[in-house]
Parts: sequence; structure tokens; C-alpha cells
Amino acid sequence: MNRRRIRLFKEQDIIAAILDLSPAMKHVVLGSLALRTEIGNIRDTEKRIAVSDYYKSAVNEYIPYTGSITKLARTMTAKVGLGGFDSLHLAFAISASADYLLTVDNDFEKASSKLNLKVQVVNPRKFWEV
Repeated sequence: MNRRRIRLFKEQDIIAAILDLSPAMKHVVLGSLALRTEIGNIRDTEKRIAVSDYYKSAVNEYIPYTGSITKLARTMTAKVGLGGFDSLHLAFAISASADYLLTVDNDFEKASSKLNLKVQVVNPRKFWEV
């Protein structure tokens, strides 16, 4: 197994721990149409069902979709080149006034840092250290 896959497994474990502890830590776990759609795109049926079930159990508040989310996503794509789902995830987080958006995508984290936002896009390892 290469280093990248090992790192991703570790980060997934940290995300699971954060989600499991979020009620005790009084964190609200937000869900969105973008997350549900991305989960729906997982090709492996068993994995898709497992991720979907976990997602449903972890999320305690859903961010409603509005047209302004698409507009904001397009603006961020134009400004820093965020792609498809990344710009949508960030637009949903901004519309919900989220404090953090967790990602294992280093390029997404780096690009979003150029936007000077209240939402902190961070790797789960960094969030865990906060």
C-alpha cells in the first residue's frame, strides 16, 4: 500500500472519530445535496450503501439548496479554479455559516485558503489538533 492510501485511511479514521464525538463536543454536522449527490456517485454498491448509511446517521442538520449556492459556487470557481463538487461543498458551507469544512483534498484546502473566508477548509488532522 502506498503512502497516499495510508494517509487517506488515517484521515478517514479521524473523520469517523470527529463525527462520532461531535454530539458530545456540541458540533453540528451539516449535510447537503452536494454531499448526497457525491455519495450517490460511488460506483461500488456496497461502499455507496455503507457511506450513505454512515452519512445519514452522522448528519444532524441539512443545508437547503438555493439558487444562490450555484451562483456562489460559480464565483469561487472563477476566482480560484475550484472544481465542480469542491465549489458546491464550499458554497453550501458558506450559506450555512459553517465554521469548518473538512476535506482530505489538499488542492481544495489550498485553493480555498486564497478566498479569505470565515469557513475554514481544513484537513481532518488539523481540525483534530484544534
